[in-house]
Amino acid sequence: MNTIEKMEKWNGHLYNWYDTRTLECLRPRYISTVDSGNFVCYLITLKEGLAEYLNRPLEDRAFIDGIRDTASLIAKESDNPYRDISCLEECIVNTEGKSYVDIPRMMKALTKLSENAEQMRESKDVWKAKVDSMIEMLKIELYTYMLGATWLRNYPKLI
Repeated sequence: MNTIEKMEKWNGHLYNWYDTRTLECLRPRYISTVDSGNFVCYLITLKEGLAEYLNRPLEDRAFIDGIRDTASLIAKESDNPYRDISCLEECIVNTEGKSYVDIPRMMKALTKLSENAEQMRESKDVWKAKVDSMIEMLKIELYTYMLGATWLRNYPKLI
């Protein structure tokens, strides 16, 4: 917003083209009230999206559901390392009518699934690779952004 405040305007409307390095208005100087309206709508959408995001739990059930759904695509294969994904359901805790993801349980489940997948390390299966990637990315996110990441990293070993 600081950058936008610095940009030259006409009656409160931004011009359509600016030099991105100097913020100088480029020629031809052109105003579009439609584009100004769209810009305001984008800002309102961004504000609402950020407010919703801030009120979400740190780890969303959607991550668990995504891994489970993707793993189900290889469920019928005989050498499927993700045949038993029940450990993912154990990550979901229901309290007072609300459900949330128990992060230490999720770390344990992800570690278990990763260990099972090691048995098929050389597999070229596309869906297995997707599940492997989803698990690895979620583990990286947990290790990187969650408080107590050092403790979480060692948690599966402690159990």
